[in-house]
Amino acid sequence: MANARVFQPSGQYNAALGIEDAQTLGSLFAGIQHRDQIPRLLAAYEELRQSHCNASKEWERRKRDMLTLPVGKQQETRDRSMRKCHAYKEWESMDEKAARAIWGSELELFAYDASEIVEDWWTKWGPLLARASPNGQPVSPNLQVSISKVG
Repeated sequence: MANARVFQPSGQYNAALGIEDAQTLGSLFAGIQHRDQIPRLLAAYEELRQSHCNASKEWERRKRDMLTLPVGKQQETRDRSMRKCHAYKEWESMDEKAARAIWGSELELFAYDASEIVEDWWTKWGPLLARASPNGQPVSPNLQVSISKVG
């Protein structure tokens, strides 16, 4: 699946990727009309998640590298930059340019909305998908839950 890439075990974004995967799959399959649409929906899932998962992995790598710099010039530059960020007093009134300079990649990563991404996909490709499989076998989404007492 899309986030089956090598992530740091202690990465901050691992759980979020799993939740986003579930949201993406759920939103894609909520619109299914025929069984023959399943392969296309799974391909759509991969298309929608691939770049975001890769960006998340790269963000985690950059964060790890930044936080584990050896003592030296790069570490001193990082420390100065972090002190400057923490000294900023007007967080509420920070303009977009300043926010992006400090938190650019984090803003993009944390603003990701799986539901919105899938909604856009359905707007673009949903009508075409519905026309492409008119003779398919109808699907009725259902959920089966089994509860058992342990012990």
